[in-house]
Amino acid sequence: MSKKKEKEEKKEFDWFAKKTIFAVILVAVSIVAIAFAGAYFSGRIVYVNPTETTTTTTLTTTTTEVKNFDISIKVVNEYTNEPIEGAVIYLDGSDVGVTNQDGTKIIKNVLKGSHNIEAIYKSISSKTAIEVFSASNFNVKIKAHISVKLTIRDLESSNAVKNVRVYLDGSYKDTTLSTGEVVIKDVLPGTYTLSLDEVTGRPSARITIGTESSLNIEMDMPNPDLKLSSGRFETSLWFTGERGQCKDVKAINTGDVQSEFTVAVCLVYQIKDNKTYFLGADSHSFGSVAARGESPSWNSKIFEETKTLYEEDAVIVFYDTNDYIPTTDWSLRLNIPNSFIEQWTLEAKDWCTQNKEECAKVAGIAVGTVIKTVTQRG
Repeated sequence: MSKKKEKEEKKEFDWFAKKTIFAVILVAVSIVAIAFAGAYFSGRIVYVNPTETTTTTTLTTTTTEVKNFDISIKVVNEYTNEPIEGAVIYLDGSDVGVTNQDGTKIIKNVLKGSHNIEAIYKSISSKTAIEVFSASNFNVKIKAHISVKLTIRDLESSNAVKNVRVYLDGSYKDTTLSTGEVVIKDVLPGTYTLSLDEVTGRPSARITIGTESSLNIEMDMPNPDLKLSSGRFETSLWFTGERGQCKDVKAINTGDVQSEFTVAVCLVYQIKDNKTYFLGADSHSFGSVAARGESPSWNSKIFEETKTLYEEDAVIVFYDTNDYIPTTDWSLRLNIPNSFIEQWTLEAKDWCTQNKEECAKVAGIAVGTVIKTVTQRG
């Protein structure tokens, strides 16, 4: 081989070697660049010190996720929807406090996720499951006791049943006021037997307490029932004129309890031209009349009249201090027109109001409650 040919081959080899080395270097640089870029965007950068041991530093970019929240628990009465103050709240079995006057309890830093809430009020419990994903409000309903005001009145007289002890299902609750009102506290809605103590026969009634804050109750209270068992208005002609008198007046008590202070009032009227004219009155106290018993007889004073051409009649009115005597059907109507009976009844009340001492001279009672008006034709 000639030297010229060898020289050309060597020159060709050198050019190929340089081209290969350049390609290798280019590939290596490309690989390093790609690796550097990947490390940069992934937070991982590699520094190489040719004189030291290779070290790796990791940079991490993090996003903070909130996992705790404040929540509000409100407890209300299922029957009334009113907030309950003082209910004890449990979160996953742990006591976290009691509700305020608005029925609310704030629980702080509750972990995101599922939890169990329990509310306890006066030994009554209510449980509910909640899901917490943010600051939230949750309502818990509890079948709690309520308070209800009862107003108790007598069925027949409509008078307030006052100063008696009230029981529900045999359990004493309270005593009625003079208005017949009594507040029953800490009771669950339902049906109960209401009974009254210190009253003859211990009257009772079945009542239903619902979600209402007040309830009107009518009970048939035992009472005396006074009627005229005997009596008449007797007239006679004297030389001074006509004289009249209520005679043999007796009261019978057909009720279940004795009367308290019973007063009989005899009121005398004259009937003229279909009109009545009040002539006078007299009264007498029988005291108390036993149940199913009868009073002694009584004769009124003598009424002396100056006119003899007109008819006289009398009305006997009984008064008693018992609160539960019916005010309906006041009169036993015989042969006297209803309009007269109504007028006489009103006049009897007016007369007794104006003549209290005479009307109740023995019993000393406050007159005003007419219980029965019984008429007897002379």
